[in-house]
Amino acid sequence: SYEEKLNTLIGKMIGDWNFTAYYYDSRRAIKSRETWVPMIILMGISTFLILNVSLGLFGVLWQNIQKRRPEIGLRQATGATRQKIYIQFILEMVLMASMGIFLGLLIAIQFPLLKVIDIGNDIFFKAMATAALIIYVLVVLCSYYPSRQASLIQPAKVLHEE
Repeated sequence: SYEEKLNTLIGKMIGDWNFTAYYYDSRRAIKSRETWVPMIILMGISTFLILNVSLGLFGVLWQNIQKRRPEIGLRQATGATRQKIYIQFILEMVLMASMGIFLGLLIAIQFPLLKVIDIGNDIFFKAMATAALIIYVLVVLCSYYPSRQASLIQPAKVLHEE
């Protein structure tokens, strides 16, 4: 084959040096696999963790709303609309997430400043902004259904139970 002839010819020319000639396509496929396999594994782990965090967040908000049923009933009895109650719970979760994101960014911002990770500042800051955006989207999505359920609570029933 062409590879064997080329290897033999170059081997005679350079003497004792060790080398092997490969087709670029085969080397590119190997390198591509070496890059993509760990990335796919990490994406799978990340997806699993994000799903677990989402379910936990959903459960915590659900429990919070169940504890606050009398408050919700009283607010509705005093004239709060369902939309205001719905928005209140979503905004509470967004505010809590904002505090967590602020603390996380405060720590994460140290990495590029101290040059702990060899990544360009622009990439690092874009990644932090993307992560914050993903967190906000998850918080709003996870708080949607429990907040909607809270807005549908009947004030007379809750106040009677209390």
